[in-house]
Amino acid sequence: MLNRGVLKIIYEIMVFITRMAYLNILWILFTLSGGIVAGLAPATAAIFSVMHLWIQGKEPPVFKSFWVSYKQYFLKANLLLIPLFIVSNLLYIDFRYLTVIDGTFYYVMLFTFINASLLFFILSIYLFPTLILFNYPIMKTYKTALFIGLAKPLHTLALAIVLYSILRIVLLIPGLIPLFPVALFSYASMAMALSAHKKVINHTQQPVN
Repeated sequence: MLNRGVLKIIYEIMVFITRMAYLNILWILFTLSGGIVAGLAPATAAIFSVMHLWIQGKEPPVFKSFWVSYKQYFLKANLLLIPLFIVSNLLYIDFRYLTVIDGTFYYVMLFTFINASLLFFILSIYLFPTLILFNYPIMKTYKTALFIGLAKPLHTLALAIVLYSILRIVLLIPGLIPLFPVALFSYASMAMALSAHKKVINHTQQPVN
C-alpha cells in the first residue's frame, strides 16, 4: 500500500510537470504565431483559460482548448494589454525622471511612483484571471482585478513571492524558460484568484464556468 501511494504521488507530480511544460511551449508558439505583439495577450488568456479548467478538475483536450480560447480572447485580451503597455512605459519614464531630480519634488514623485507601480503590479497579476473568471467589459475587468488584489493582500503577497521565486530559478537555470515559468505562474495566479473571488462575490456577478 505504501509503495502504491508513493508511486501515485510520483505519477501525479510527473503529470503536473508534463502539463506545465506542454502549456508553456504552447504559450511560446502561439505568442510567436501572433508576431509576439499581437500574440502575447491572447496566448496568455488561453493559458489561463486551460489552467482554470484544470484547477476545476476538468480534463479538456489541451491543444483544442488552447486554440479555441486563443481565438475567443484575441481581440479583448489585446485591448486589455495595450493600456498596460502604455502605463508601463510611463512608469519607466517616471523612474528615469527620478534619477535627475532632487529636493521635496523628488519625494513627491517617488511616493507617486511607488504607489502607481504597486497598483500596476496588482492589476497585472490579476488581469488575466479576472478576464477568464468574469464576463465583464474592459473597464470593469480592470476594476475587478484591482479590487481582488487589494481585498486579498495576503494572496497578492503570496503571488509576488511565487513570481520572484520563479524569476530567481530561471535566472539560475535559463534552460527552464521554454518549459515552466509562464505556466507555473499562471497556475498559481489562477488558483489564488479562484480562492479570492469569494471575497468579491457580493460586489460582482458569478464567475463564468
